[in-house]
Amino acid sequence: MLPTTLTSILKLFHETSTTSSEFYCNLCLKLCTLRSGRKLCINEKCKLFNKVLRNRNISEVVTFDIKQQLKSITARNISLFGNNKF
Repeated sequence: MLPTTLTSILKLFHETSTTSSEFYCNLCLKLCTLRSGRKLCINEKCKLFNKVLRNRNISEVVTFDIKQQLKSITARNISLFGNNKF
């Protein structure tokens, strides 16, 4: 069976992702937890406490290593830099 997620593909090639995601509850703006693939608010004072959050109830913050991303893009496109056609 072929891998279908970025995580499983990276694991197959013994690589690590340069990105990470965090999810925040839109109601209380606190960090959520992931349990069995479901996002839950863990703030006891929030109306959505311990409830499975839908996409409209969360904000995703993605952090990535810009330097590593630029190196990757440059490595993939290095042949274009020496080409006079462009």
